[in-house]
Amino acid sequence: MAAVGSQASQFDDAKAARHRSYPEPVPTPLRRRSVSPARELGSRGLVNVEQKAPAAAGAPGATAPAAHGRRGLGLMAGVAMLAFACLRPIQWTWPKSNVGSARQVPSVATVDPQPEEGPRLPALIRQALDCHALKADLLDVVAGAPYEFSVMGEDHEGFFHLPRLAAAAQNLQKVDDLRKAVLQIAATGGGWPVQLQKRLLQLLQTPCEARSCLFAAAPLSPEVDEGFTSPRALSGGWLHQAFLTMGSITGIPSFRARAELYRSQPPSVILSNASITQMRDCFAFRGSKEHPPALALRLRSPSVVTQLIIEQPPRWAALRPDSLPRRFRVYGATEATSQAYTENLGDFVYAAAGPAVQAFHLANASGARLTGLRMVFEGPESDKHYICLYRLKLLEGPETACSNGRAAWRLQTNSD
Repeated sequence: MAAVGSQASQFDDAKAARHRSYPEPVPTPLRRRSVSPARELGSRGLVNVEQKAPAAAGAPGATAPAAHGRRGLGLMAGVAMLAFACLRPIQWTWPKSNVGSARQVPSVATVDPQPEEGPRLPALIRQALDCHALKADLLDVVAGAPYEFSVMGEDHEGFFHLPRLAAAAQNLQKVDDLRKAVLQIAATGGGWPVQLQKRLLQLLQTPCEARSCLFAAAPLSPEVDEGFTSPRALSGGWLHQAFLTMGSITGIPSFRARAELYRSQPPSVILSNASITQMRDCFAFRGSKEHPPALALRLRSPSVVTQLIIEQPPRWAALRPDSLPRRFRVYGATEATSQAYTENLGDFVYAAAGPAVQAFHLANASGARLTGLRMVFEGPESDKHYICLYRLKLLEGPETACSNGRAAWRLQTNSD
């Protein structure tokens, strides 16, 4: 037993010697942060940290100086980066916004256009609406827009609202809605055809005096050439027309009046100098691919015709705006050609989105004396449609044509 106790005592002494040969770990900042600042749990109970720190600092293999060196290097690197950031120019980069990626039509309330020169657009619109002739022109352009541009694929849900807007503008209390619509189209063109925007700007930049006239040049006095003119249009089937014809033959006024309701006015109505008072006061005619719609006029004496004037009713008051004349070609007959209309005097377009009174300058550069004119129109797409022509005038000189105090308007083309 004594031998066993002696061996156990020697084992404990060897174990204690090995334990003293290993240094205790140095309390790093992380270790200090993980334990209480007053006491630390050791392998042999609670030991005071302040008492153990001096012995650990003097122990072999201590790393405290190295830790202080690393903290110094980190501090120097931070100071260097701060100095570099202060010396470098500041550049702000903002994330790209996708707000304007979608095509949006600006509302009228946000439109505040400023032309490069001259008065601002709101002032021009107010001046135009205060001028009787210019206001009538603007109403015609706005109300006729769907009948000209909708066939070009410019589908816009607001197009067919414009005729009603122009008609309502006859009431002075609703002119403000028209002003906003004109401002939106003329200023931004958002969603509207460029041609319509340019046409409105052309009118807004025209002085009131240029669109008004008091004295009109006397037009020529032609007569209708029935042989080269399309027959007047009839409504109803052939059986219905047969009964109407038999009733008119009887001479009874009521029967004759009823028959006239289903027939167009004769072509001579277009030569009248009277104002357009009713929507049926026109010459309605149809055609076909083999025989397109045509109107021929013979002059009483040979004349140098330079202008042709077409007048239609206001767009907002028209019952069938789709019956407007559109594209047509003019042929002339000279003294040499006698009855034949062979002289090509030009191709023209009557603008639906334009003033009701429009002028067309004939391509008669040689100054030939004409004995007659023949207008050949592009026919409607179906037999249910027709062309309704109200007034037509021929002029010799370059004077501005007038009708009811309004000057005739000429469509500007790329060749002008």
